[in-house]
Amino acid sequence: MKLATNFALPRHRAAPTFAGVIWSTVLALFVTLVWLLIDTSTIRRDFPELRDRLTQLEQRTVPNKNVQLPATAEASALRQRVAAVNLRVLTRGRSLTAILSRLETLLPEQAYLVSFQRRVQEGEMLVMAEAESAEPLTAFLLNVEKDTWFSEVLLTRQASQTVTGRKAVQFELRLKEAP
Repeated sequence: MKLATNFALPRHRAAPTFAGVIWSTVLALFVTLVWLLIDTSTIRRDFPELRDRLTQLEQRTVPNKNVQLPATAEASALRQRVAAVNLRVLTRGRSLTAILSRLETLLPEQAYLVSFQRRVQEGEMLVMAEAESAEPLTAFLLNVEKDTWFSEVLLTRQASQTVTGRKAVQFELRLKEAP
């Protein structure tokens, strides 16, 4: 016995599904077309107003085009001045706030900073600390010497003075930033 089978659907059964897909596609295209037409009409309606705003903006910028630029000699002099200012402002190494916070952690509670000067070009700092006795300042000096942020620590001056009836000791340190 011989059987002949075909697993494909008969054409008349697939026709409604095929027609449904085609009509869905046509409906989606029609909705898209209507949406594009409405959007185009909205844009065309707003077009004159947008053109007026554009001309107003162009009129506002016209006076700025009349600004005279400096002559070449003046421009080069200005460039040199800006370069000189940039060289002075140029900071190398760590930021000032980072250095001050580091010194604050190294400074004992009984001592405090009196003055701080920084020479950025040389990488040097001049720090003056004060305390009621020399022991906290000595501890501060040892802490700074051990710290890795500073490559050179010099005690440049030690002074004792009486200020408003209290005795104070000052250490002036010259610090060099480590590379």
